[in-house]
Amino acid sequence: CTELTVENLNEPDLSKVFANTNEMKSYAGSAFRVLHNSMQDYDSPASAMGVGADQFTCPWGYAYVYQFSSEPRNPFVNSTTYSYIYAIQGFWEECYAAISIANDILRLIQFNGAEFVEDESDIKILQAWSYFVSGVAHGYLGLTFDQADIVLNDTDLDTLNLVPWQNMIDVSLDLLDKAISIANENTFLLPAEWMGGGLYSNIELSALANSYAARILAYSSRNKTHNESIDWNRVLNYTNNGIQKNLQPEMGDKYDFYDYYTVYQIYIGWSRIDHRIINLMDPDYPSRWPNNGVS
Repeated sequence: CTELTVENLNEPDLSKVFANTNEMKSYAGSAFRVLHNSMQDYDSPASAMGVGADQFTCPWGYAYVYQFSSEPRNPFVNSTTYSYIYAIQGFWEECYAAISIANDILRLIQFNGAEFVEDESDIKILQAWSYFVSGVAHGYLGLTFDQADIVLNDTDLDTLNLVPWQNMIDVSLDLLDKAISIANENTFLLPAEWMGGGLYSNIELSALANSYAARILAYSSRNKTHNESIDWNRVLNYTNNGIQKNLQPEMGDKYDFYDYYTVYQIYIGWSRIDHRIINLMDPDYPSRWPNNGVS
């Protein structure tokens, strides 16, 4: 060996991985599935947030659920050595996995698109889809964490810096707006497997992106002051242009969409609706569990 710098032929770039448009589409289509399954996993932040929000109650010691059900709320121990760190770590990693897929597709289109995508409509599908997935993922990171990394298709990964959650929300809406714009200006139909068997036209993808944007912007409020400063007309505009059908991917092995969060919540002896919710429907029912165990 006469040189210290040797090309690693066992580390192919994306242009060597994909042989055709269908392979690109298959890879791109996995992005939302990765994101959905992480949101709906049994050990995602949703379980702890559910008891923290008094939506349901659960005595089991998994995913920080038992600890976060106590009042006053126990602060989360944000340490990689904490036994329940998996309750946030997996979700964080899978959000960025979905973002990575979206960015791979956008970069490949930008630099090598003509080599793999002959049909201009396929380019528009892939772009709208990638911006949509990245927008939702950045938004949910902003909703869940105090700070996170903005990772766009042109981001230098060596210069990443954590930014406040509000920055994540802003970038999320920018990305979703791009998805909405592309979807509104082009005609296409998403492959059914991308949405768990659901057929989505360009108009319906635009509507879905609008609904996610409305949700992310409305849910981003963390206190009264911020709630009053939100552009609620923007929320209304997103909502008015939102979905007209349920987001309802088929669960199971056919499309590899899963909802273990719901599986656990309805599992016999696992969880039940919180007393405060029951009290809203039946005022005679105690809104809190009596200290003496007798209503």
